[in-house]
Amino acid sequence: RYCPVCGDARFYQRGGAIVCAACGYEHFLNPVVAVAVLIADPQGRLLLIRRQREPAKGKLAFPGGFAEIGESAEAVAQREIREEINLELEGLKYLTSHPNRYVYREIIYSTIDLFFTARAVSLGPLRALDDVDGIEFLPVDTIRPAELAFDSMRHALACWRTTS
Repeated sequence: RYCPVCGDARFYQRGGAIVCAACGYEHFLNPVVAVAVLIADPQGRLLLIRRQREPAKGKLAFPGGFAEIGESAEAVAQREIREEINLELEGLKYLTSHPNRYVYREIIYSTIDLFFTARAVSLGPLRALDDVDGIEFLPVDTIRPAELAFDSMRHALACWRTTS
């Protein structure tokens, strides 16, 4: 509501920034970082979750989530996989990135979604936890892109198909 530099409440948007009309301070609208992981089981099927909440409630997704301040993308991947499906990862490798729009409580967040591949140390402790309604293992050729929660995930699936 108020400029963090001068306290004025008059703002306008200029390009990718919100600018204070009084002092000229620019607050850039940079993307938020999100990370997801494509995990295959020994049969080559991909692990997908069913989203428990909006946006895209009930849709399929690769497990993952948003970065916290001070985290590397690799640390986000490890933490989010533990929090969502109770697995520890090994062999984490970068796959691709893609811009995304994430609508939460009627606010549109621009994100940059980073995708990794990894193996689970063990699938024994696998269970649906935070924000996960269910877990499915699907053969890659049976995953319909329209069932995936976000465009960035469709992009990651296409990359997986061409590199695996």
